[in-house]
Amino acid sequence: MVALTACGSSAAPGASSPATATRSPEPILTAQVRGTIPPQPSPLPTASGSATVTAAERDAWSRIRAMLPPGSPVAMPTWLPSVLDRDRVAVTSLSGDATDPRFVVTYAGGGRSIEFGMAGDGPPGGGSGIGTRVRRSPAVLSFPSSLFTDPAQPLPRVVKWTESGRTLWITSATFTGADLLHVAWSLDETSAPAPGYVRVKDGTCASTSDPQETVDRLMALIGSGDPDAVLDCFALDVGFANWAMLPTTTDRMSRTLGEIGGRVYVSASWRFTSEPVGWTQGSYGSQFLQVGLEGGRWRVFEGGTAAYGSPP
Repeated sequence: MVALTACGSSAAPGASSPATATRSPEPILTAQVRGTIPPQPSPLPTASGSATVTAAERDAWSRIRAMLPPGSPVAMPTWLPSVLDRDRVAVTSLSGDATDPRFVVTYAGGGRSIEFGMAGDGPPGGGSGIGTRVRRSPAVLSFPSSLFTDPAQPLPRVVKWTESGRTLWITSATFTGADLLHVAWSLDETSAPAPGYVRVKDGTCASTSDPQETVDRLMALIGSGDPDAVLDCFALDVGFANWAMLPTTTDRMSRTLGEIGGRVYVSASWRFTSEPVGWTQGSYGSQFLQVGLEGGRWRVFEGGTAAYGSPP
C-alpha cells in the first residue's frame, strides 16, 4: 500500500494533455491477454449507499441555486451513504452576497453526518492527503495523520477544491475518507467546468460492465494510430491521446486489485514492440489505473506507477 501522504495524480508517464484526434482511424488492435501480476492489498469496501435523490433534496438545492449569484458553482450530491436520511436536508447557511456567496448543507442520520459547503477558504485540512479531481477540478482529500493508527477517531476528513474562484468542500468526522471520495466523485456535474475535449467514439474502448475490460482494450489500442478510440478509454477530465502514437504493445497483462470510493484499481503491464520516445519506463509499461463510471461506462480517471490504499 502506498503512503497516502504522497498525493495521487492523474498524470501517467509519457502522457500528454487531452486532445481531439484529427487523423483517420486505423484498424483497432483487439487481442487481449490477462495474466498474473503480483497482487496488492485489496482496499476495504466503502459504505453501502444510494443514488436516489429525494424531493426534499431537490427543493433544498434549488433554493441554493436561486439565491446564489449567476454562475456560482453548486455541487449537489447524487450518491450518499444509505444511513443518511435524504428526506431531511438542513441548509444551515445561505447567502447570495455577490462578493461572498456561501452555503452550508448538512445530511444526517444514524448518528452520522456529512456537510457540503462553499464559503471563504473552507474548513482547514489535516496533515495527510490525497490529490485527486472532483467535477473536473484539482482537489485534495485531507485528514489528520493520527487516523492511520486509529481510524475510528471522530476527526474531520475534508475534500476541498476550487471552481470559478470559489472554494467548495465536503467534510465529515463520522465517515471514512473513502466514503467522502465516493460522494465527491459522484457529485452532479451540471455546473462543473467544461471538459477538455469532446468524445467522438463513445463505446469504442470503455466497457459498460467490466473495468478490467476497459483496461485491456486501452492496452490493445496503444499504438493503434486512433487517438479518438484511446480517448474513449478515459474520463473527460483526463485523457492521453498520444498513447495512440506510441509503438504497439505485446505481453499485455491486467489484474483487478480492489475498490476505493466506488472506483476500481486495475494494474496493467505490457511491453512495447519498439523503444518509445519520451516514455519514462523505457520499453516496458506498468500502470495502476483507477477506473470509474462516466456516462454509463467504465473509464480511466487516474493512473500512475503506484496506487494508494483505502483512506481512513
